[in-house]
Amino acid sequence: MHIPTTLNYPDPAILIRSGKNKVLLASGYLYNRRHNARDQNWGWYCTRYHHGCKARIITDDAFFIIAYNGEHDHVAPVDVIAKGQ
Repeated sequence: MHIPTTLNYPDPAILIRSGKNKVLLASGYLYNRRHNARDQNWGWYCTRYHHGCKARIITDDAFFIIAYNGEHDHVAPVDVIAKGQ
């Protein structure tokens, strides 16, 4: 998986619980953690991946974003929830 590296991610990421699992919240989008992440870094994929969204994030072991491809093909779900849609 190739993800362009950047240090200018627009917003900080927050680790939150979703039932038994943890998800990453970044810029209003939710990401699931990849189970086969290597080394000290974690790969995250958009929760809408199975609906075609290819956005990805990589964090270090302290959950700082070290790389991302934030090209989503849908509206941020947190924005939809906040607006009651």
